[in-house]
Amino acid sequence: MTSTQIRTLLEPAQRSIAEQHARVVVNRNFDTLESLLRDDELENLANEYSQRLGNLSSKLSESASSVHSELETTISTTKLYLEEVKELSLSRYSLTDQLSDLRNELISATLGTDSGPTLLEEIETLHRSLKELEGVKGYVQIIEKGLRLSDAAIEQIKNPFPTPSISADSVAQYRNLQSFVASFTTLSEKVEDVGSGRSLHLVTFLENLVDRTWDSMKSILSSTLISASEKIKWPTPVEWSTVPTKDQAAFELALRNLLQFQEVGNNIHEKSKVEARSRKDGLYSIQALVQPIALRFRYHFDTQRATNRLDKPEWFFTHILDICHEHRPFMERIIQNIVSRTSFQKIDAFREFERLLLPVLSRKLRKTIPLLVEHPSLLAHTIYRALSFDASLRESGFSLDETLGQTEGKEEWEGISADILNRQEWFDAWLGGEKKFTDDQYESIINSPDAWKIVDDGNVDPNSSTLRPTESSRRLKSLFEQVTDRYSPLPQFSQKTRFLITLQLPLLEQYHTRISAALDAFESLSSAFFRAVPGALAGQASYSGPGSQGEKRLTSGVEGAARLIKAMISAKVIQNAMLEWGEDLFFLELWTEINRRASLRARADAHPSLPHTQSDHRAHVETTIFQELVAQYAKLFDRAGDLLVRLVCAEISSELKQHLATHSQAASTSETPEMAQTLFAPLSLLSNHLQQLRNTLPSTISVPLYRRVASQISTMIVQRAFLQRGHGRLTLPEAKLYAAEAELWAETAQTAMSGSKRPWARLVESSRVITLEDGTLEAAINATLSGDGLWASWRENAGLEELDRDDVADLLRIREGVQI
Repeated sequence: MTSTQIRTLLEPAQRSIAEQHARVVVNRNFDTLESLLRDDELENLANEYSQRLGNLSSKLSESASSVHSELETTISTTKLYLEEVKELSLSRYSLTDQLSDLRNELISATLGTDSGPTLLEEIETLHRSLKELEGVKGYVQIIEKGLRLSDAAIEQIKNPFPTPSISADSVAQYRNLQSFVASFTTLSEKVEDVGSGRSLHLVTFLENLVDRTWDSMKSILSSTLISASEKIKWPTPVEWSTVPTKDQAAFELALRNLLQFQEVGNNIHEKSKVEARSRKDGLYSIQALVQPIALRFRYHFDTQRATNRLDKPEWFFTHILDICHEHRPFMERIIQNIVSRTSFQKIDAFREFERLLLPVLSRKLRKTIPLLVEHPSLLAHTIYRALSFDASLRESGFSLDETLGQTEGKEEWEGISADILNRQEWFDAWLGGEKKFTDDQYESIINSPDAWKIVDDGNVDPNSSTLRPTESSRRLKSLFEQVTDRYSPLPQFSQKTRFLITLQLPLLEQYHTRISAALDAFESLSSAFFRAVPGALAGQASYSGPGSQGEKRLTSGVEGAARLIKAMISAKVIQNAMLEWGEDLFFLELWTEINRRASLRARADAHPSLPHTQSDHRAHVETTIFQELVAQYAKLFDRAGDLLVRLVCAEISSELKQHLATHSQAASTSETPEMAQTLFAPLSLLSNHLQQLRNTLPSTISVPLYRRVASQISTMIVQRAFLQRGHGRLTLPEAKLYAAEAELWAETAQTAMSGSKRPWARLVESSRVITLEDGTLEAAINATLSGDGLWASWRENAGLEELDRDDVADLLRIREGVQI
């Protein structure tokens, strides 16, 4: 029963509810008025409910009594429960405090609190330490076992049993070490696959232990060989025949043991490791013999002794070459004989000996070169000596063939110089030093007072085809060839290409620019509008201003022509030199290699002074490496020649103006004109110019220039004196005077040049035509007006070669009394 029900039952009775309930009962039992009026039924119903009321009253009394009792019991029970609740509440607060304390104790010391680590953390730390110690214990046990096996292997090689000879049984303990390390490596790989994938450093340690053990075993046998070699006076030259038999046997046994030891090693080691070790160590026996030599080398060249000088690299290079020369007989006869009885019979003992001496030099160079980088001259000298050493060694027959340094690809030996040249910063330092030296030399050459003076050794025939150079061109050619000699021994074509592009081509370009600027200056000084152009030939800066006597002297007369001749000579000398260099085997090979390699082609195509490359060999066999520069210098030579011809013709034309004016005046005032004195000035000028051409230039150059000058002057005289006369026609005496002058022009030129009159053929033939008279004149007129047959016959009989029919007709028209 719920508390709600109890409260409901305890409430007092309500009259309304009782009346309603009575009404319901009466209505249910008495449905009519008659039934209600029957006294017995109503009385029975009243008695029934009276009885029920009595029962309920008794029950109510009992219930009230029971309720009182229950209330007392409940109150007492409730008081007990309250006491228990109070006790439980106190227990809860106590537990809360305990939980708080425990929670605080579990907070980690890593969270920044002042308290120390928790117990759990201490337990975890101890657990980890225990695991680490267990791992370390395992590591130590593995290392301890590896070291014991290593010691056993070394001890076994010290005391071979049962014979002193080395065999596969002599390395049994080493094989055990190998097997142990191999098994551990396999196991560790499985652990790495399952675990985090991090490599175990213990594996590396054990692998290195195997290598160190082998090296220690080799060192023991090498020490035995070195001790035996000391008894035969090694490393001094060995006289084998004078060595006691006992010492010979001990040396041979020690040498053979090392060879056998290496044979065993090649059989039990991996092929890749054998090849790498062979390239590095070479033959163990020869490597051991090199050790005393290396010690002596360091004694002499790595200490403070007087033999260790940075400026004398040739001393240690020569020292190694001398050692090779001294020990060659011993290596080829004694050592080779022992080596040939082993599996290394294909190895050349002397070449292997030379190869194993090279690391001694490599170590020396690696220590020396950093000290020379700031001293270009010493660096260049050292590199030159290194290249010379390589060349000497190659000439003596050294190569990597028949040595353990040989690879399947037949790799060629780069040379000891590669240790320097393959280091980019060292090569750049050398190249920079060489460029500075070359630039300084060029400036010295070009700024020399006699730079443009023609070299005269007194032995050259003026009529010969030998071109006498200017001082600057001669020295520039020598400098170019000197640079070629310095870098031609370089082993790599890429290095040679860098020298060509960085050093040599700029020399030729600068010289071309200097001559071109000189010609620009000459044209500027000789033009009506003057402007200064730098770079004139030496001596061209002595003018005082436009139109001054200094300017006129520089651009006129024999002196002006001399400057142009010097420019021509300078350009021609370098042009001829480049033609020779281009056909030289060194530059032919370099050009072929540039065209063959894509990287070198790209570098060459980016340079304007090199021809365009072609990957197809057939496309570039006809070109040379200097073809572009040769063409540029040829244009420069032609330009100077054009200026020279123009200068000579212009000056003679200027002098001729006065003569032609005098000639015309004399012709108009005299019936028998005589040769004017004004003719001798242009003739003298012509003679001077031609003699200078003859004396300074070879005939192959001076003769074509002479022909051009003669042709232009002849044409000019014919035009001005004959065809473009400003007054009347020519009389016969005047024509004969002109003919005499023409002969004088030709004879003067012939005398000056010691050549023929042929270049003056147009002037001479013209003077011959205008002096025709009587029957020959009539025949000429008829031939000119007649057909081709008669004209050709007359022209041949008259000896004309330069003049055609129109020329003859024009000349005949200026004769007095001739009508055509």
